[in-house]
Amino acid sequence: MAESELDIIPKEKFIPDRLFQEILGNVPIACVDLVVVKDLETDPQVLLIKRKISPGEGKWALVGGRVLKGERLKEAIDRQAEIELGVSVEVISPFNANQSVVTFDNPDVDPDKHPIVDVYPVEIVDGKLNESGPESDENRWFPISEIPDMGFDHREKTFVVLYSLYKKGLLRLP
Repeated sequence: MAESELDIIPKEKFIPDRLFQEILGNVPIACVDLVVVKDLETDPQVLLIKRKISPGEGKWALVGGRVLKGERLKEAIDRQAEIELGVSVEVISPFNANQSVVTFDNPDVDPDKHPIVDVYPVEIVDGKLNESGPESDENRWFPISEIPDMGFDHREKTFVVLYSLYKKGLLRLP
Protein backbone atom coordinates (compact mmCIF):
# COMPACT_ATOMS: atom_id res chain seq x y z
CA MET A 1 0.00 0.00 0.00
CA ALA A 2 1.40 3.44 -0.94
CA GLU A 3 2.62 5.77 1.83
CA SER A 4 -0.12 8.34 1.11
CA GLU A 5 -2.80 5.68 1.43
CA LEU A 6 -1.54 4.82 4.92
CA ASP A 7 -2.33 8.37 6.02
CA ILE A 8 -5.92 8.18 4.77
CA ILE A 9 -7.17 5.28 6.88
CA PRO A 10 -6.33 4.91 10.57
CA LYS A 11 -4.00 1.93 11.04
CA GLU A 12 -6.33 0.17 13.49
CA LYS A 13 -8.96 0.00 10.72
CA PHE A 14 -6.80 -2.04 8.30
CA ILE A 15 -7.67 -5.59 7.34
CA PRO A 16 -5.27 -7.86 5.47
CA ASP A 17 -4.80 -6.61 1.89
CA ARG A 18 -5.83 -9.94 0.31
CA LEU A 19 -9.14 -9.89 2.20
CA PHE A 20 -9.68 -6.20 1.44
CA GLN A 21 -9.17 -6.79 -2.30
CA GLU A 22 -11.62 -9.70 -2.18
CA ILE A 23 -14.20 -7.51 -0.46
CA LEU A 24 -13.71 -4.68 -2.98
CA GLY A 25 -14.27 -7.14 -5.82
CA ASN A 26 -17.50 -8.53 -4.40
CA VAL A 27 -19.28 -6.02 -2.16
CA PRO A 28 -20.43 -2.41 -2.67
CA ILE A 29 -18.56 0.00 -0.39
CA ALA A 30 -20.32 2.72 1.65
CA CYS A 31 -18.79 6.15 1.02
CA VAL A 32 -19.38 9.85 1.66
CA ASP A 33 -18.58 12.79 -0.64
CA LEU A 34 -18.49 16.39 0.56
CA VAL A 35 -19.51 19.38 -1.53
CA VAL A 36 -17.68 22.06 0.47
CA VAL A 37 -19.27 25.46 -0.18
CA LYS A 38 -18.96 29.05 1.02
CA ASP A 39 -20.64 32.41 0.48
CA LEU A 40 -23.90 30.81 -0.69
CA GLU A 41 -25.90 34.05 -0.56
CA THR A 42 -23.30 36.43 -2.02
CA ASP A 43 -20.60 34.76 -4.16
CA PRO A 44 -21.18 30.98 -4.07
CA GLN A 45 -18.02 28.87 -4.37
CA VAL A 46 -17.12 25.19 -4.19
CA LEU A 47 -13.85 23.80 -2.84
CA LEU A 48 -12.28 21.08 -4.98
CA ILE A 49 -9.11 19.05 -4.59
CA LYS A 50 -6.74 18.02 -7.37
CA ARG A 51 -6.07 14.31 -6.88
CA LYS A 52 -2.49 13.08 -6.68
CA ILE A 53 -3.37 9.39 -6.36
CA SER A 54 -5.07 6.86 -8.59
CA PRO A 55 -7.82 6.58 -9.59
CA GLY A 56 -8.44 10.04 -10.95
CA GLU A 57 -4.88 11.28 -10.56
CA GLY A 58 -4.53 14.86 -11.84
CA LYS A 59 -8.29 15.51 -11.91
CA TRP A 60 -10.37 17.86 -9.80
CA ALA A 61 -12.60 16.06 -7.31
CA LEU A 62 -14.71 16.31 -4.19
CA VAL A 63 -13.33 15.34 -0.81
CA GLY A 64 -14.65 11.93 0.19
CA GLY A 65 -14.06 8.28 0.72
CA ARG A 66 -15.27 5.16 2.38
CA VAL A 67 -17.01 4.78 5.70
CA LEU A 68 -14.92 2.68 8.07
CA LYS A 69 -16.24 -0.26 10.10
CA GLY A 70 -17.74 0.98 13.34
CA GLU A 71 -17.91 4.56 12.06
CA ARG A 72 -21.09 6.62 11.92
CA LEU A 73 -21.71 8.80 8.84
CA LYS A 74 -21.01 12.01 10.80
CA GLU A 75 -17.67 10.56 11.89
CA ALA A 76 -16.80 9.69 8.27
CA ILE A 77 -17.70 13.22 7.15
CA ASP A 78 -15.58 14.73 9.94
CA ARG A 79 -12.63 12.38 9.27
CA GLN A 80 -12.60 13.07 5.53
CA ALA A 81 -12.61 16.86 6.07
CA GLU A 82 -9.95 16.72 8.79
CA ILE A 83 -7.55 14.34 7.03
CA GLU A 84 -7.76 15.84 3.54
CA LEU A 85 -8.39 19.52 4.30
CA GLY A 86 -7.33 20.04 7.92
CA VAL A 87 -10.66 21.63 8.84
CA SER A 88 -13.90 20.93 10.68
CA VAL A 89 -17.15 21.05 8.71
CA GLU A 90 -20.87 21.00 9.38
CA VAL A 91 -23.54 19.61 7.09
CA ILE A 92 -25.77 22.45 5.90
CA SER A 93 -29.27 22.27 7.38
CA PRO A 94 -31.91 21.03 6.61
CA PHE A 95 -29.58 18.17 5.61
CA ASN A 96 -27.62 16.22 8.21
CA ALA A 97 -25.39 13.16 8.44
CA ASN A 98 -28.44 10.89 8.27
CA GLN A 99 -30.12 12.84 5.46
CA SER A 100 -27.82 13.43 2.53
CA VAL A 101 -28.86 15.38 -0.55
CA VAL A 102 -28.53 12.36 -2.82
CA THR A 103 -27.11 8.84 -2.99
CA PHE A 104 -25.15 7.73 -6.07
CA ASP A 105 -24.72 4.03 -6.84
CA ASN A 106 -23.01 3.76 -10.24
CA PRO A 107 -20.86 0.58 -10.15
CA ASP A 108 -18.81 1.77 -13.13
CA VAL A 109 -17.66 5.16 -11.78
CA ASP A 110 -14.61 3.88 -9.85
CA PRO A 111 -12.34 1.21 -11.34
CA ASP A 112 -11.27 0.08 -7.85
CA LYS A 113 -14.62 -0.44 -6.17
CA HIS A 114 -18.42 -0.22 -6.44
CA PRO A 115 -19.13 2.81 -4.24
CA ILE A 116 -22.52 3.62 -2.73
CA VAL A 117 -22.04 7.32 -2.00
CA ASP A 118 -24.07 9.68 0.17
CA VAL A 119 -23.38 13.27 -0.91
CA TYR A 120 -23.50 16.16 1.58
CA PRO A 121 -23.32 19.96 1.34
CA VAL A 122 -20.92 21.18 4.04
CA GLU A 123 -19.40 24.44 5.24
CA ILE A 124 -16.07 24.90 6.99
CA VAL A 125 -16.62 25.90 10.62
CA ASP A 126 -13.10 25.74 12.05
CA GLY A 127 -9.47 25.36 11.05
CA LYS A 128 -7.13 26.51 8.32
CA LEU A 129 -7.16 24.75 4.96
CA ASN A 130 -4.18 22.51 4.21
CA GLU A 131 -2.37 23.32 0.98
CA SER A 132 -2.47 19.60 0.15
CA GLY A 133 -3.58 16.32 1.68
CA PRO A 134 -3.00 12.56 1.47
CA GLU A 135 -5.07 12.34 -1.74
CA SER A 136 -4.46 15.82 -3.16
CA ASP A 137 -1.63 18.12 -4.09
CA GLU A 138 -3.82 21.21 -4.38
CA ASN A 139 -7.20 22.57 -3.39
CA ARG A 140 -8.98 25.58 -4.83
CA TRP A 141 -12.22 27.51 -4.46
CA PHE A 142 -14.21 27.75 -7.70
CA PRO A 143 -17.12 30.13 -8.34
CA ILE A 144 -20.10 27.97 -9.29
CA SER A 145 -20.06 29.41 -12.82
CA GLU A 146 -16.46 28.15 -13.28
CA ILE A 147 -16.58 24.61 -11.91
CA PRO A 148 -14.14 22.59 -14.05
CA ASP A 149 -14.40 19.09 -15.46
CA MET A 150 -13.94 16.61 -12.65
CA GLY A 151 -13.04 12.99 -12.08
CA PHE A 152 -15.51 10.20 -11.38
CA ASP A 153 -19.10 11.56 -11.34
CA HIS A 154 -18.19 14.46 -9.06
CA ARG A 155 -19.35 17.26 -11.37
CA GLU A 156 -22.84 15.74 -11.52
CA LYS A 157 -22.88 15.31 -7.73
CA THR A 158 -21.79 18.93 -7.25
CA PHE A 159 -24.57 20.29 -9.43
CA VAL A 160 -27.22 18.06 -7.82
CA VAL A 161 -26.20 19.45 -4.42
CA LEU A 162 -26.10 23.07 -5.66
CA TYR A 163 -29.53 22.68 -7.26
CA SER A 164 -30.92 21.26 -4.00
CA LEU A 165 -29.51 24.20 -2.05
CA TYR A 166 -31.00 26.61 -4.61
CA LYS A 167 -34.44 24.94 -4.43
CA LYS A 168 -34.38 25.28 -0.62
CA GLY A 169 -33.58 29.01 -0.91
CA LEU A 170 -30.08 28.57 0.53
CA LEU A 171 -28.11 29.47 -2.62
CA ARG A 172 -28.33 32.67 -4.63
CA LEU A 173 -27.31 32.29 -8.24
CA PRO A 174 -24.90 34.92 -9.60
